Amino acid sequence: MLLSPTSSVFDNGASRRSSKLAIDEDEADLTVLSENLENMNGYCNEISDKLRQISIKNSDAIRGMKPLILKINTLKLQQKNINATEAVIHKVKEYASSIKKLDVSLGSVADLRNLDQIGKYCNILSGYERIRGELIKRGLNGFQGLMKGLNHSINDCEGTLKYEMKAELKRLSELESGLTFNKDEERVLIKQVEFIYEYMKNERSKSTLDIIVSNRSSHVLKLLKERTGITLPNLVKDQNYLYGGCGKDLRISFVNYTGQAMQLLVSEFGIVSKLIASTRESQAAFNKIIAPLLQHISDTGNSFLTFASKNKYAYATLLYEIVDGLSVVFSTVQKFPLETPEDLMTTFEDCKSRARLIFQQLFEFIHQRYVEMVVTEHPNETLNNTFMMLVTRLNKFSLFKEQQLQVISQTRIGSWLPQYRPKGFQEIRTMSNDPLFLLSTFYSDAIEYSFYMLAEKFEPHMLEEDLGVMLLFNLDGFQNLLDSKSNMKNILGQQGISRVERLKKKAIDKATSGWSDMTTKLMEASTKQGDSFNMSNKEMGKFVDSFTRSFNENYHKLQNKNLPPFFKKELAQNIRKMLGPAYRVFYMSVAQDSSAKSVLKHFKYSIGDFEHQLVTLA
Repeated sequence: MLLSPTSSVFDNGASRRSSKLAIDEDEADLTVLSENLENMNGYCNEISDKLRQISIKNSDAIRGMKPLILKINTLKLQQKNINATEAVIHKVKEYASSIKKLDVSLGSVADLRNLDQIGKYCNILSGYERIRGELIKRGLNGFQGLMKGLNHSINDCEGTLKYEMKAELKRLSELESGLTFNKDEERVLIKQVEFIYEYMKNERSKSTLDIIVSNRSSHVLKLLKERTGITLPNLVKDQNYLYGGCGKDLRISFVNYTGQAMQLLVSEFGIVSKLIASTRESQAAFNKIIAPLLQHISDTGNSFLTFASKNKYAYATLLYEIVDGLSVVFSTVQKFPLETPEDLMTTFEDCKSRARLIFQQLFEFIHQRYVEMVVTEHPNETLNNTFMMLVTRLNKFSLFKEQQLQVISQTRIGSWLPQYRPKGFQEIRTMSNDPLFLLSTFYSDAIEYSFYMLAEKFEPHMLEEDLGVMLLFNLDGFQNLLDSKSNMKNILGQQGISRVERLKKKAIDKATSGWSDMTTKLMEASTKQGDSFNMSNKEMGKFVDSFTRSFNENYHKLQNKNLPPFFKKELAQNIRKMLGPAYRVFYMSVAQDSSAKSVLKHFKYSIGDFEHQLVTLA
């Protein structure tokens, strides 16, 4: 232990020794202290060196340990990764196992024969999708082999469902096309298609609407073609031909075609509503399905319209059927949420416009036929082919009465008449909007126009009586048409029939013109100036002889004419009515005049005998 002067164990006895020694002692202490300090400094330096050496050795040791520590850390990280990889592999194996189980389940419902199997199949597909979602969520979608197989399975399942939907739709189409129809089977097929559609939409977020639209639209068109076999009429090249309707050949019936089309449209609306639950989606699908059908109707209507327009004199009446057919289409389409094609509207309006021209075209046809008719210098005709062809054509034209009533209501009276009017023709100028009156006027105009055109054509080549007889023959032929099962008599009505009767009267007047002349001469011969006749007894005798000869000639001529019994009887009645009273007056005038007794011997017929002759005329 080092002691200092200030130490608590300082020797007080030494202080009492000699003071002289005090300085030496202090110096000695300082010397000792200095030496001690030097020694201490040496120790410290030595310790510092040792510590430095230790520090150097420690740094060397640390530098030597660092790679080892890094390696240890790396090994720890690798161990952690190995453990994580093992966990991932274990999880992937679990997913792979789940996928394999789904694959096995998939094989058991591959046939998809009923709704239950389809439901199981969809559940399996949903299982695949759930696994794929989890793999992506866990970041395991990098296992390409697993993902590729899973994606293939999902795509394959979706493809199978779409294929099955097509197959079910095809079976449904075949069922509807077949001779026998099973309502229960139809209901099952519709349910299966509806299930697949809803599953793909709601669970897969994929629309199969195009599959339904494609199948049903082609099916509807196929059915329409099978049921109607629509085709244009075979062109009849006879210039006098007029289309009178399809008859029993429904292949050329545009009305039957559109009727069948609208039946399919109505039926399809019901089926689509069952296939697709959503009203908005079913309406959209229905619109797309029916669009090709409406386009087919438009195209077919245009084909018929073009055909009728190119052959207007023979097939103008076909326009009535096109208008009828398209009217059915529009009245049906308006009941459904459908978009009507513009070209279909255009075709409809074009048809109605052209149908209004048919009335005018008929008169063009009548006029042209008489212009082309050749009359010989000395004709010997009874029934005229042109007149009978025209009234027969008119009779055929009357088959379309109902359509004509609709069209003519938009037509002004007389607008159908051509510019040229034959002599004697009297136009009806009574203004009316009544379609029955207008149609009656049109038909009676056509008959009267044809009558006077015929008379005008033959008048230069025939005696008036012969012309009248010929006209009566032709009116009799027309009367036979009216008396047969024809719409024309009903169309003419009282107004038209009265007009025809006036034509008969006109023909009878012509046929009896010779008898009229005889009547006129008798009446003139009966006239007196004061108490005397205008002729001398000698002249009167010659007149009676001439009258008797003319009567006998006309009598035998009329009896020998091959007239229709009805008109022959009517002619005889007319002759009797006008000639009988005139002969009685003339005979009595001569018999009662004493100055004309010599004339009586010239009379071959008494009043009674003459009446008998008139009665036997028919």
